Amino acid sequence: MAPRQLRVLAIDDDKDHVEYMRSILPQFNFHVRVYTSPQSALNFLKDHAEDVDFLLVAVNMEEMSGFQFLDIASKMHRNIQVILMSVESTWDIFEKAVLHGARFIVGKPLVESAICHMWQYLDLSDRIERIQYFFGGPTGEQSSAESGVTDSSGGHNATEVESMNNSTSEMQAST
Repeated sequence: MAPRQLRVLAIDDDKDHVEYMRSILPQFNFHVRVYTSPQSALNFLKDHAEDVDFLLVAVNMEEMSGFQFLDIASKMHRNIQVILMSVESTWDIFEKAVLHGARFIVGKPLVESAICHMWQYLDLSDRIERIQYFFGGPTGEQSSAESGVTDSSGGHNATEVESMNNSTSEMQAST
């Protein structure tokens, strides 16, 4: 399950699969907006890319392929993250996905085991930077202590960890 609600724009011209995604993705903490037309999805992205954390795009669509969609979307918004969906799991599909800049490729139809781990293939640093900028004021520059940036040390920021390590060293030296 995603650690916090991520906003996904799902694009697939298979109406049954779209309805399935619309019902299943919210169960795994995803806020989903779906399009059956890749062109309509691109039109939405022109003005609303900041409202989307990642795109979930079918490879095989009539209007345009998922690879074409990925190319156009990436030119519009260079930091856009895309996970592709494909019925086929051939080496050629995987290679094209990598060459076109997809973050990952999952099977279609989506299965619960793939859905609950999709967020792990995303680079959430862009989202974190936007949050830090928002709380940091116009320059967006803050120390990690002010911004509350955490590392893998149990939820403490780098300054707190350094202070704790110094305190521990001082206690050990005095005994």
